Amino acid sequence: LGKWLEDEYTARGVKILKGDLVTEFLGEGGAVTGVQLKSGGTLPCNVAVVGVGASPNVEFCSGLTMDKGGFAVDGSMRTSDPNVYAIGDVCAFPSTFGGTSRCEHVDHARKSAKQAVLAAMGQSPEAYKYLPYFYSRLFEYTDKPIVFNFFGDESGECKVCSRGEKSIGAIWVKDGKVTGALLMGSPGPSADDQAKLRDMVAAQPSELDPR
Repeated sequence: LGKWLEDEYTARGVKILKGDLVTEFLGEGGAVTGVQLKSGGTLPCNVAVVGVGASPNVEFCSGLTMDKGGFAVDGSMRTSDPNVYAIGDVCAFPSTFGGTSRCEHVDHARKSAKQAVLAAMGQSPEAYKYLPYFYSRLFEYTDKPIVFNFFGDESGECKVCSRGEKSIGAIWVKDGKVTGALLMGSPGPSADDQAKLRDMVAAQPSELDPR
């Protein structure tokens, strides 16, 4: 997957430097002019974008039961304090694959919020059964966008299966069952392909032939 995506980035004029580190930002007159690399090279630039990631802010509710870096919740998004609900990135919810999951994506944030509101209003919703879903659009505003859709859990063994010159697919297999699947391409998966992918992973079938 990584090699396929690297090739697609390279074809679009993006240079990827692997195995190097940034040691310093160079500047003049209050503006960035370059990036100094540990290898000794310098990359001239007038804009530098730093990706540092993020961690959920959980310190403000110390004392609640934690799991996987978030607040452990039940199927109604209640924490260990029944008067406190957690949703989105900060919660660890019961997984359809067993154990708990944390999901950092807008789809889960919206659906877990709805679940918490229904529970808080006393409407006793069915237990939260969420199939993790991720998507992204790379080079979105160009004539060659790359779109991917992923359903499920990425634990287990990844098995890649090429679907064409400009697309790629993969499944994740654990204990003989499919627990995750991805389609990525330019153009991206159709709505029908996405629906089939979702339904397949939700059924957790036995391992498929990746061809």
